[in-house]
Amino acid sequence: MEVKNRIRRACCPTGARIQIAKEFVDRFDYKLPFFVDTMEGDTMKAYGAQPERLYVVKDGKIAYEGGPGPFCYSIDDLEQFLEKLIANK
Repeated sequence: MEVKNRIRRACCPTGARIQIAKEFVDRFDYKLPFFVDTMEGDTMKAYGAQPERLYVVKDGKIAYEGGPGPFCYSIDDLEQFLEKLIANK
């Protein structure tokens, strides 16, 4: 039985996480690269993914760069930027 729009918990082995990510990509026809880290956060540790940043890349160039998170960026600003970007397509 399939449950639509169900969010699955991320606490599972890496292989299962990869399968869940593949299902997401297939279900939503997701076109952007999608990456899955290990439960231990190996990629995050290797690449220093903290603090998080919000970026929009358009035509291979950074079109929007939010401040370092979680306190120096605005989701509302990002949303407005994306709305303008889509409206100008």
